[in-house]
Amino acid sequence: MNFLIIAAAFLLLILGFVGLVLTTGALRVGRRQRRLDTQGVPTTGEAIEHRASGPNQVVVYQYSVEDTSYRNSENIGPDAALLPPVGSLVEINYLPTDPKTSALAGDTHTSRLYRRLSIGPLIVLVIVFVTMTLGGIALIYNEAIILVMQPR
Repeated sequence: MNFLIIAAAFLLLILGFVGLVLTTGALRVGRRQRRLDTQGVPTTGEAIEHRASGPNQVVVYQYSVEDTSYRNSENIGPDAALLPPVGSLVEINYLPTDPKTSALAGDTHTSRLYRRLSIGPLIVLVIVFVTMTLGGIALIYNEAIILVMQPR
């Protein structure tokens, strides 16, 4: 019986931690996309490379802000036809307070995904995953206390 409780506690702990990492990451990239949408400064860059990332296509682009060159990449999605040709000009938005933070302008596969990451449901998920993690810790602690208190 103790083994099942400890296994369940570790499962809660692991799932809670992984979920917490994923949802806080989603909150971060969603916030970044909203900042680019509202505060982004448009500029023109150049598509310099294509590569695959799993089933998705990625474009690597380069741009300059005040004589400093930056390089970034963006997931275009599974449709290779949407990739801008290497050497072509691409429209980019960057943050004036942090020029290395940028994204392709317009409606891309990645920007659509990030815009859908609304804060409300993600905060609820963070609370759920924190609760799961704390529940796992509490179960492990409780079982440890029981083991220590048992007469030998």
